[in-house]
Amino acid sequence: MKKTIILLASAFFLFSCGNEESHIEAHEAKKVEQKTVTSNAVTYNKIQDGSVVNWKGSIVGGIKSHNGVLKLKRAEVIADENGIEKAKVTIDMKSIHSLDIPTTEQDYIDLVGHLNSPDFFNTAQFPEADFEVTDIKKKEGNKYAVTGNLTLMGVTKSITFDAEVETSPSSVHIKSVPFTIDRTQWGVNFHSEGTPGIPTNRIISNDITLEIDVTIEA
Repeated sequence: MKKTIILLASAFFLFSCGNEESHIEAHEAKKVEQKTVTSNAVTYNKIQDGSVVNWKGSIVGGIKSHNGVLKLKRAEVIADENGIEKAKVTIDMKSIHSLDIPTTEQDYIDLVGHLNSPDFFNTAQFPEADFEVTDIKKKEGNKYAVTGNLTLMGVTKSITFDAEVETSPSSVHIKSVPFTIDRTQWGVNFHSEGTPGIPTNRIISNDITLEIDVTIEA
């Protein structure tokens, strides 16, 4: 039973990388520049219901996969006529949730418990993750390249992903394309690729796929 739980938990978190997903490289954290905003800048800090970070995971080779969501705990976005000038969101790591296992089943309880344990996110010590924007460049229309520092498990790395950004006087909506990161760069190493002594059918992909879909209101 313990082996089954570990296998399910492993699959639950680690993310399979498909053709629609963009694999991005993590780099050294960047300095957050203090920008001067205009007098008519709007501050958005109310998280709209349904704002989530979607995740999807699998054992290496896609033998088993799961998907779920993480919720936001805090958010602040400041924008003026020049666009978004500052943005930071805090993710509640204890909110990790599976969408493909009923919450009443023991497998769900075992899995979520394992994901919260030191094998994975150690949420007792690291209950939050942060993403703070350091740069945002317009590509075309409402499509942008968003660069920011992702802090997870006490480790901060800079990542860049593409996203659609829509700003109005009342809200900001940010929806990223699905993108993958290497979890081991943030110290999430349980059953990672190359771990000696682990059967191949229990090796977890190093890739984590994320998709941000949040709306922050003024």
